[in-house]
Amino acid sequence: MDPGSRPRTRRFGGVVVVALYLRRVRRLWWVLIAAVVLGLGLSVLGYQSQTPRYVAITQLAIGHSGTTAGDEFEAHNLILFRAQALAGVADKAPVIQKAMERAGVTGSLPQVVTNSGDSSLVAIAVVDTDPVRAAKVANGLAAVLPAELAHLVGPLDTGLTLHVTLPAVPPSAPYSPVKKRWLELGLALGLALGLGIIAAIDVLDRSLRDGDQLVAVTGRPLLAVIPRRVRLPLPTRGPRPSRRQAEGHRSLRAAVVASGAKVVAVTSTTAGEGRTSVVTHLGAALHASGRRVLIVEADLRRPTLASHYGLSGDVGLSQALHRHLPVRTVIQDAGVGPKVLVAGRAEREDSDLFGDTRFADLLADLGAEVDLILIDAPHIERNASAEVVCAAADATIVVARIGRVTPARLRSAMEMLSRSGTVVLGVVANASRGGSAADAALRTPLARVRRRWRRG
Repeated sequence: MDPGSRPRTRRFGGVVVVALYLRRVRRLWWVLIAAVVLGLGLSVLGYQSQTPRYVAITQLAIGHSGTTAGDEFEAHNLILFRAQALAGVADKAPVIQKAMERAGVTGSLPQVVTNSGDSSLVAIAVVDTDPVRAAKVANGLAAVLPAELAHLVGPLDTGLTLHVTLPAVPPSAPYSPVKKRWLELGLALGLALGLGIIAAIDVLDRSLRDGDQLVAVTGRPLLAVIPRRVRLPLPTRGPRPSRRQAEGHRSLRAAVVASGAKVVAVTSTTAGEGRTSVVTHLGAALHASGRRVLIVEADLRRPTLASHYGLSGDVGLSQALHRHLPVRTVIQDAGVGPKVLVAGRAEREDSDLFGDTRFADLLADLGAEVDLILIDAPHIERNASAEVVCAAADATIVVARIGRVTPARLRSAMEMLSRSGTVVLGVVANASRGGSAADAALRTPLARVRRRWRRG
């Protein structure tokens, strides 16, 4: 890692962490969506498993008649006192039982909640799973409460009156459960679960994330950074690469030309890191500069160049090595760009074909007719032929896909190349989402505000 970037990384340490995490969230958006859907689904199941509960409310009022101006204050205090006593009586089990008998309902006692506050009104709420039953019990309480209040605290004082101002009616909708609250809970839990899973993936992910880490692990220079794209098209098919992608290929072309190597192998640690894409675009860039280029597909297990270029894949390198066919008869012209020697149908184990000097002799024979040979070499992991192919080249480029290759695998691949005497020209950061972590942080809105503020 460039020492000059470390102070900047520390300065924006918190922003770097947030920027990398948000980048991971954007990449794993489907995890977040799946977690939210799961949370909403669980909330719907939880809502449907709840038993609906209904509330029927009745209201009673205590009044006083025949008061004079002199004893109005005393009458008011008496009304408040009796209202509180009435509220305290209504939720007693014997009173509820008598109200149920009065209403003609049976079963377990419902929940009764009363509220009088500092007024002459007493609200009685009956909670039950049956709305009709709740209303009947509430009206039954309003009917039996005057007698029960007189029985428990004594007869009503002279002048006090008690009447029902709001009779209970069966509620049309349950008060519990509330669908909106369950959905909000499911959404919150889904978001928390999704963000937690993404955070766990981010913590457990040991893959390399930028070119600086590639250089630190391999000890080789970073030749180019190829920005990420959903699918990088081959030069002869589909739209052209973006400006930043083309710039990465031109940087790689300059590094190859400056090395002076005539035979350059391009390999990777594992399959699926974009090795073939880098080879084809590098070949197109070299051909555009006026050089005669030949691409040799040496990956006999997973040949892809024939289908990409629309060429015949029946005869190729495998037949030239196994049957000793004249190599010039199996080289094909893709129409636009460099010439191509496809892998052909595999007839023997690739390690047997590359085991002697035939492959090196073939490269030497072809080198007299072209300016540069690019070898689409097999990936290194669990592939013995990769060492032989790379050793036959003048220099080797290692393609590493950002976010996939791990330090342990890349380090092991570099050790294998070193044992075979391969000259590693450098590494290519493929499918990169940006530069270093500090550069990513400087592109965030908060970091841009900080920079402008510091500049005054």
